[in-house]
Amino acid sequence: MLTMRPEISRIKQDSREIGKRAASLLHQKIEHPDQVPKQPDTIVIPTSLIIKNSF
Repeated sequence: MLTMRPEISRIKQDSREIGKRAASLLHQKIEHPDQVPKQPDTIVIPTSLIIKNSF
């Protein structure tokens, strides 16, 4: 496994949850193409910051 020195900080998100929500939105748009939202959808996915030695 390749490791970077110093290790970089990163953001962690649940990619499975992102995929599930994206699929759900796509399904809604396919099933109801005439329902155009007045504003873009806002989706908040919990995120965590993993701080390493890069600061």
